[in-house]
Amino acid sequence: MEEIKIRFLVIVNFIRDNKSTGNDITDIEFVTLQFRKILELIALSSIVSNKEKYSEVREKFENDWNAKNIIRELERINPEFYPRPVSKVTSHDPSVNYHFEQIKNGYLTKSAFLKLYEKCGGLLHAENPFGSKKDYASIKQNANEWLNKIQKLLDLHCVLIYGHEQVWIVQMREGANKDVVVYTAEGKIQLKYIT
Repeated sequence: MEEIKIRFLVIVNFIRDNKSTGNDITDIEFVTLQFRKILELIALSSIVSNKEKYSEVREKFENDWNAKNIIRELERINPEFYPRPVSKVTSHDPSVNYHFEQIKNGYLTKSAFLKLYEKCGGLLHAENPFGSKKDYASIKQNANEWLNKIQKLLDLHCVLIYGHEQVWIVQMREGANKDVVVYTAEGKIQLKYIT
């Protein structure tokens, strides 16, 4: 999560400050590489919470890097593996300070994750002069939207641990100098959707 945060801030600073490599295409490729690495890190972090079971089905799982393949394998093991974005809401119950409600939309869904992963991968290879032209413009045009969706997914999210009644609540915390914080909770979790 710490590395995701670093790469996220690199993209934000590169775009916001209009930084450049000196060429439009290499600018887009630089940003695309950061997105691709973020997606791979999200997939790899999902192995962490499912390590016990994942290691049983993937003998050399320490060599896995392809996010699409990791996601497919995790879906078979634990259909609930994908991070669930939540918001912290003040409780109406006087014995409880707050509770978490699952965010329903506006975040990077699993299907959007896979599409973005493929799109980024396609742009990171040299363009075959006999193939179709790469769509660099869509990366440039949609970068801020993807940043917002990734941020909404990860800012505050919960991870359901395979085979346990334990949940990790992960808080990314804004600011380059603030560490990611992970809280654990025991027992059954029930998340309410925000409407």
